[in-house]
Amino acid sequence: MADIDLPQAVALAALISRSVQQLVDAHAATKPAADGDAAADADARAPVLQIVAATAQLAALVRAPEQAVMEAATGYHLSAALRLVVEANIVEIIRARGAPALHVDELGRLAGVDASKLARLLRLLATHHIFREAAPDTFANNRLSIALDSGAALEDILPAAAASPEPGVEEKETGEDTVRLRRWEKKYGASAPGAGLAALIGVTYASSTSLPSPLPPPTLTITLTHPRSTDESMRHATALSDTLLSPPAGGAAAATHPLGAPFSRAVPGATALTMFDWLSARGRAHRLLRFGCAMQGMGALTPAGAILAGFDWRALPPGSRVVDVGGGVGAASLPIVRANPGIRLEVQDTEKVVEVAPKFWESHFPEALRDGRVSFQKQSFFDAQPARAAPPAVFLLRMIMHNWPDKECAAILRHVRAAAAPPDAQGAAAGATLVVVDSILMYACRGDGGAGADEEKGEGDGAARPPEPLLANWGTANGLAYKLDIQMLNNHNAGERTLAEFARLLARTGWRVVRVHAASESWMPQIVAVPAPVPPPSPEAGAAAEPVAAPAPAPELVAQPERVEGAAGAEEDAKRKAEEDKKKAEEKEKEKEKEKAGKKGRRRSLWSRTVGQWASR
Repeated sequence: MADIDLPQAVALAALISRSVQQLVDAHAATKPAADGDAAADADARAPVLQIVAATAQLAALVRAPEQAVMEAATGYHLSAALRLVVEANIVEIIRARGAPALHVDELGRLAGVDASKLARLLRLLATHHIFREAAPDTFANNRLSIALDSGAALEDILPAAAASPEPGVEEKETGEDTVRLRRWEKKYGASAPGAGLAALIGVTYASSTSLPSPLPPPTLTITLTHPRSTDESMRHATALSDTLLSPPAGGAAAATHPLGAPFSRAVPGATALTMFDWLSARGRAHRLLRFGCAMQGMGALTPAGAILAGFDWRALPPGSRVVDVGGGVGAASLPIVRANPGIRLEVQDTEKVVEVAPKFWESHFPEALRDGRVSFQKQSFFDAQPARAAPPAVFLLRMIMHNWPDKECAAILRHVRAAAAPPDAQGAAAGATLVVVDSILMYACRGDGGAGADEEKGEGDGAARPPEPLLANWGTANGLAYKLDIQMLNNHNAGERTLAEFARLLARTGWRVVRVHAASESWMPQIVAVPAPVPPPSPEAGAAAEPVAAPAPAPELVAQPERVEGAAGAEEDAKRKAEEDKKKAEEKEKEKEKEKAGKKGRRRSLWSRTVGQWASR
């Protein structure tokens, strides 16, 4: 007990007490309001964050270190148990057959799972407040478990799924897969919020679980080497240490390439595939559908209409076109159309996603589909945007950037910038506005080195700063953002970014950040950027990507807010290299001249980093 910071424990306990009272007061003040009232949610958000952050920090402070570390290390058992109850339809069975609780014997019979083992898994979850053990071996849904209810009719999802393909062979499109696709459509494509969340659980927390027959085969299953093994985020994480400890064969370039993700090492036969390539392969239509539903499930993690808070969509003139780049089925941007009848939405994604998108809108907002207020376009964000008579009002990039390393993100941003305004244009009036909706990581430390998203550029929201003695990034209350960061690393060799990293990436691709709506204002941060003059491409920004403007004869470094020691030397070097380049241009052909300029630009960038002109990515 001698190592416990008792003054901090007292401060945390006092903060918890004050926050609970604030929550009570907020509830009393908004009691007559309708459920889901946005103002009521906003009033409750601050005390809820403080309670979650302070209780977790207090537990870590007073618990034995060995127990706390082991608790974290064994957290994967919760993930495995959650996936089991989702795939075995336990929540739906209790909802449909429980009164209100159901004994595991009946649960096991309907789900096709050994009752004694099911009881152990449900008891683990109940111990962590997911489900409630109403009587010995008898379980009921509670506030947390019911969030996974797809709302689907039991007869549509309970029958055993088609058997898995034979071990050692790739899946093929068969009648059995069609049956599975229809069942998944019924469950994961249902209108209840729990349907998308259940899909997200499967996509996020899949593990190599072997389940006894006749339980439906684990979702997102591939039998490349053995039956019933899954290839999603939890399995990819098992290759994280090996990936980071083993030097990449291709050097630094391979280390930052999408194929350098732990996914490529964890999934047999996937060394030449990204996770998106694998997901889109033949025979995985049901998986692709579920992935789209899982992205819809991300909405269950945010309040309804959260995307409406932040950027002022209402200020757009009637008839304005919003392009949701890589928008999946359009679930995230649907609230924009619903709340703004004058907006026309264009959802861009791959061919297979676009094919299933109308089904989503038919279920959730058929009027928009009927009135032509939403359209769908097959479009890779790595290709140039289609030609338009005039740029759209807004390009929306929601939860896209964290899927890709900087080089690929730069390519996406350059293509959008090319379609937004001429290369030398700048300002909101020059063309389309860019809205980036993504997590913005905050540092866990306070002080000059711990600026959070709300502190960058002085444009933030002071309410986003947690009170002392909480961690500067809200600790466990904001922990999901950091878990998703590592999940993006495991799946795509990518990750979340700090606001400083976002600002640098946008500046290198012809965008200027004009406003940041912090999380406390819009729940999920929104970065609003307008066109700026397009700088020449550099290796840091993805020089291999197709440039949106002809490169200057001697590419210059992107200006940083402050000059640092060594910058003058870099400028002299740049001048010298430019003169050499000019001489060589007189002697070489045009293609060779461009090649030389590119190589010189890469050398110059390397030198600039050594003298401190470039901050770390």
